Amino acid sequence: MKYNVELGFENSSFVQDSDLYCFSSDSVILANLAKIKKTDYVVDLGCGAGIISILVSLKRECKKILGVDIDERAIALFNENIKSNSLEEKTSSLLMDVKDVYKEIGNGKVDVVLSNPPYYLDSSLHGKDASAKIEDKGTIEDFISAAAKILKFDGDFYMVMKINRLVDVLVLLRQYKLEPKELTIISHNKNSEPGSFVIKAKRGGKPGLLTKNLYIENDDGTMTEECKKLYEGVRKQ
Repeated sequence: MKYNVELGFENSSFVQDSDLYCFSSDSVILANLAKIKKTDYVVDLGCGAGIISILVSLKRECKKILGVDIDERAIALFNENIKSNSLEEKTSSLLMDVKDVYKEIGNGKVDVVLSNPPYYLDSSLHGKDASAKIEDKGTIEDFISAAAKILKFDGDFYMVMKINRLVDVLVLLRQYKLEPKELTIISHNKNSEPGSFVIKAKRGGKPGLLTKNLYIENDDGTMTEECKKLYEGVRKQ
């Protein structure tokens, strides 16, 4: 069933479908942590219904953003969200397997790649959105390899992933000449174990990794000031 989620901007909302994967705070955090310039060509690999692309389009002055996904229903929803938020001028979709995206875009053409790929290896995971959560249609390596091909030299790759896949991601990034530069470890609060992370890697970058922690809630259950800033509906920062 379709329903609307308000995005905090005037006349802006996001259509989700309860029968498909619905976005989480991880996607919102990734979209807001990414550093994007006015002249940047941005690609969102495994975009789903497009929450990352839509937030970037609403909040940043990038040149253009392309969302790529293999799921026809997700791309249809993404197109609906592009139209309902009047973002057709710089935001578009591509129905394609990420492994083949370089054939459409070309090698070394993109400034920034964003990705919230499937989190889990376990094929026993079931449910209506299981295909968006497990690596049956695309592995972490597929997404990292695709990013490495389409990124320009010195281009940036941002990925959000569950913390138990951190070593896998770091090994693969270096394998594909994407040097890890910034690691943000995300925890519910200061007393909870980390749940996920956002990694920024640079194509052809020099070694040197900065790390920081991001807490979603304070001890009293209120949202932290840092997280509030990420969620603020400030258009075109």
